[in-house]
Amino acid sequence: YGKPHKNFLGVFLGLAAESDSSENGLALGLEYERLLSPSIGLGAVVERTFDDLESWSYIAPVAYHTVHWKFYVGPGIEDPDDHDSEFLVRVGVEYGIDINGWELAPQFDIDFVDGDEVYVFGFVLGKPF
Repeated sequence: YGKPHKNFLGVFLGLAAESDSSENGLALGLEYERLLSPSIGLGAVVERTFDDLESWSYIAPVAYHTVHWKFYVGPGIEDPDDHDSEFLVRVGVEYGIDINGWELAPQFDIDFVDGDEVYVFGFVLGKPF
C-alpha cells in the first residue's frame, strides 16, 4: 500500500439517522489519523450532529487500510445536549479518491450507543501530510 504521508487531517460533512426512529440530522466533523504502519492507523474524530440529534461525538478509531479502502472501529463518547453522555462504538468504512494531493472519501458508519444504532453517511475531504 505504502502511503507517502503518515498524517491525515480531514473535514466530514454528512447525515446521521437513528435506526429505530425518524430522528436525523446534519453531521459535521474533524478527523485526524496517524499511520503506524502502511496499513494500520490510529485516529481521533470530533463530530457535531444537529437537528433532531443534537449531540457531540468523540471517537478514537483504529483503522485498517488497503489501496483505497479504509475499515475502522473505535470506542467513543456521545454527548447529547438533552441527557448524560453515553459510551459508543463506531464501525465504519470509506473509499479514498486522490484528487491532486487531496483525498475525497465517501464514508459510512454505524454508531452503537445505548442499545440503538445511528447510521452516519457522508464525505470526508482531507489532506495527507
